[in-house]
Amino acid sequence: MATEVKIHPFGQIADHLLNAVRAAIEERFDLQAAIGEELAAPSRACSRERGQYLSSPFLDLLAERARGGNQILLEVTDVDLYAPELNGHVRLW
Repeated sequence: MATEVKIHPFGQIADHLLNAVRAAIEERFDLQAAIGEELAAPSRACSRERGQYLSSPFLDLLAERARGGNQILLEVTDVDLYAPELNGHVRLW
């Protein structure tokens, strides 16, 4: 079974940008790629103090859509994401 890449836009991403990502994946990696459903940025991810969105709620939404098998889910978003563990912060719990 061939691997499929499903590209999910979070927010309103221009069609020409999504199609450019899809075409680049197909050309560079020789994989089937398709545009998935548009998803809303999870409001619980917004950090007003940072002016950024926590990445894990976005990944949780993608994980809910995973069908298993040889599928890759790719998120494209128009918001600034952060991951505390990668930005010099340490989670203590």
